[in-house]
Amino acid sequence: MAISTGDRDALGEVYRRYTTAMHAVGRNFRLRNEELGDVVHDVFLELWQKAHEFDPERGSLLTWLAVRLRSRCIDRIRKEDRRSDLLIQNPDTMLPRKMTPPGTATVQRNRLRQAVQDLDEDLREITKLAYYDGASTSEIATHLNLPQGTVKSRMRRAREILYAAMTDTL
Repeated sequence: MAISTGDRDALGEVYRRYTTAMHAVGRNFRLRNEELGDVVHDVFLELWQKAHEFDPERGSLLTWLAVRLRSRCIDRIRKEDRRSDLLIQNPDTMLPRKMTPPGTATVQRNRLRQAVQDLDEDLREITKLAYYDGASTSEIATHLNLPQGTVKSRMRRAREILYAAMTDTL
């Protein structure tokens, strides 16, 4: 494939040929238009960097691109789900997701902020990495030099504690 030798014109031709199809495939994941554009761009960037991995014996170039697009869309959705899980975001910029009585969002934000601060250090660190920074469990495991299963169990425990703190059942 000419792209693997650094042929920019070949990449441009592939982009022109497949970008519309890539956007059509990506729309099935219901990402915002600008997010979808970023993901499609990332897939073409990956093609530029990893064109040598394409094997026409295993399928068409469009299939190769679509598989990567699907994976990147799922990654993007999972990352967003992690960020919105428990509504933990930057407390100073978080907006309520539904109409609440005046002051309620601020009260909830403050309770959540305090509940995160009250977590044991190991749980607090994992919570901040996952929900404030959007790190995956594998990224957290690498960063903290922990097994991925330990990270997952600590995240689950932190969620249980935070849920209890927010619902006054602890």
